[in-house]
Amino acid sequence: MKIAFIDLNDGIYAYASRIPWAVGGAERSQWVFSRVLAAAGWSVIVGVRDRLNAGERRIIDRVQFVGIGQRQFLLAWNRFLRCHRADWLYLRSASHLWGPAVEIAKLAGVRTIFSAACDLDIQPRHAPLYRPRWWPLYAWGLSRADKIFVQHTGQLSTLSPRLRLKASILPKVCAVPEVGGDTPIVKPHAEREKYVAWVGMLCQLKRPDIVIEMARKAPSMRFIVCGGPTNFMSSPGYGERIVNELRATPNIEYLGQVPPLKAQQVISDAAVLLCTSDVEGFPNTFVQAWSSGTPVVTLKVDPDHLIERIQLGAVSGNPDRAVTDIMALIESSDQREKIAGRARRFIVENFSAATVVRYLGVEVPLVAAGLTVALAWFCYTHLRSRAKDVCAPIALLLASQVSFILVQIFFHGASVMDEIIRSFVLWICGTVVVQSLCLRRGFLYRCTFVLFAIGLVGVPYLQFDPGQVERVRAGIQLSGNLAHPNGLAGWFGFCAVSFAIFGLEEKRSWVRGVIWLLAVVCLFIAGLTVSRGALLASAIAITVAFRRLLKRGFLPTLLLIIFTGVILESGLFGNIASLYEERGMEETGRLLLWPEAIERIIDSPLIGVGISNIGLYALSPYNPHPPHNSFLFFALSSGVVSLALWISYWIRAAWRSFSIEQQEYGSFQLPFLLYAFVNFMLGDITTVPWVLLTLSVGAGAAVSHAQKHPLVVRRIRGRRTVRSLGRSFKAANP
Repeated sequence: MKIAFIDLNDGIYAYASRIPWAVGGAERSQWVFSRVLAAAGWSVIVGVRDRLNAGERRIIDRVQFVGIGQRQFLLAWNRFLRCHRADWLYLRSASHLWGPAVEIAKLAGVRTIFSAACDLDIQPRHAPLYRPRWWPLYAWGLSRADKIFVQHTGQLSTLSPRLRLKASILPKVCAVPEVGGDTPIVKPHAEREKYVAWVGMLCQLKRPDIVIEMARKAPSMRFIVCGGPTNFMSSPGYGERIVNELRATPNIEYLGQVPPLKAQQVISDAAVLLCTSDVEGFPNTFVQAWSSGTPVVTLKVDPDHLIERIQLGAVSGNPDRAVTDIMALIESSDQREKIAGRARRFIVENFSAATVVRYLGVEVPLVAAGLTVALAWFCYTHLRSRAKDVCAPIALLLASQVSFILVQIFFHGASVMDEIIRSFVLWICGTVVVQSLCLRRGFLYRCTFVLFAIGLVGVPYLQFDPGQVERVRAGIQLSGNLAHPNGLAGWFGFCAVSFAIFGLEEKRSWVRGVIWLLAVVCLFIAGLTVSRGALLASAIAITVAFRRLLKRGFLPTLLLIIFTGVILESGLFGNIASLYEERGMEETGRLLLWPEAIERIIDSPLIGVGISNIGLYALSPYNPHPPHNSFLFFALSSGVVSLALWISYWIRAAWRSFSIEQQEYGSFQLPFLLYAFVNFMLGDITTVPWVLLTLSVGAGAAVSHAQKHPLVVRRIRGRRTVRSLGRSFKAANP
């Protein structure tokens, strides 16, 4: 995926080149964002007008900067987009040039993203434009943009209903000096100087005059102010007058315009960061402060009431109260240290690079995707005349997937190259491949051991994730959702179910014991994740698989009882049980998310709201969550048709599991179906290998290897009929 950034004043290039005069929160955010996208595999290109000659190229941290020349801006960008063929055009902060730029991009076949940098950006008539009278052009650009990113729910709720449909919240990216991997340099508050930091441009919207007022009211309080004067959104001479007053105030140390790294250092070493702005979006200085453990005291600005709710500082309301709040914080280093811990956790959970990239999706390598499609086509054509019968059990599943893709493309404007569309295409192809491979004798047995071996790759890197309840997660980046505790639990939970059934089917006692031991290992690893959904799914599936155990003989029952007793007496699961008891008191969030999802489904039942707008804000006004339920996912994203087909697949699969004759995988069918069903009821849509396998086996294979000759199973006039190809041949050749 290729994205182009509009750099109106070469500010992105200035930050990338570490030029001392680099200023602007929007420009800094775009540089950090572009660098994160490039690291995630995106192709990122930035057009530069003045600092590079036309055609000149420079690569900084994988981001390509290209000179577009100093010719007329719109003509230069038209040539730039047609030359470089980007998939997306991105602009942050309001500009009257956005309207024409959007139309130029559409003519070039490029989709557009606008990202708000200030609360006023989403109010075109009041947006901070260099040419305020040209606001209709900016408003036109907003209406024509393909995607709008806002910074918090306050901005999202202010948008008009029509614009809100294509808007979503995109968190900022935290970029701070790091040492030793992911551990930022954070100075303990007991070692910090007791000063108040104020960082920003000296314009009227940021109200630096209030800093001077507070300094005069509290002469014992030390202030350090960073920022240069500007005429933007300010009356003539305002900045110069503020500079003179700052220099004349004895307890204010005015540093003027400083390089970005110096500003970060001032914030990191401060006892408190002060914000006096009348209007902001989500200030970069807030993220810089919290990432370095510095509390924030603000008069008005508190996006989504984060400071009040999470206690990341104080919202004072007026200068007098702000002086009191700051004095209380400066006098208590312990209180500031507690705020620092909460702030750092909040930043890690909401503003890390990995979190932000997930909002856009990471490019799936096209070569691998092409190989998957080619393999699916090969499997389908290789089946020849049997293809229809083999794919019949999963027909409704494929239909639900196809309907989802069509609704997203034709009704919600999604592109075939969108990450979610590609993932569904690969899901379809993977389902066809697995359904075909299930025709091979022993495939399920071999596949389970392969998946188990893949899961073991991450076991040496497991680490406890500190939180309200300690949960195990992989300490390295792994695909297949193995890096997340719930993904890890689902993976090993599936292996546990498979091994349990393999042991039940095995006739040799010593082999049965070894396989059941592997099942216990898998359950132990899944238990360490404290994932309630995976544990419940495993328990139900294994219980159903063992429903006929007493009818199969006394010896397996005796071995199971002895084996279970030894495991319980060993205390292996004692600590896990206590963790589940502790987490059992936590609110899962589903009872809060599901009502909001249902309400939105009722508002748009036919075609849903589109995959880009399914985020729910019941748990966090800043961080949207998916519905954590596959049925609500289909209904909310694609409407009633996809939901009906998805439900029909489960109904038909359940009916087949009870009605069809015994097949090679007959003992696996119902347990797998239940395991997948519980996971899909309590989790999100995922297309990892074990999901493909459970959905295919759970639907029932069309061809059986239980007998010597393959059997094609069909329903004829309401009766179950099994036609033996071997007998037909004998009948035809007496």
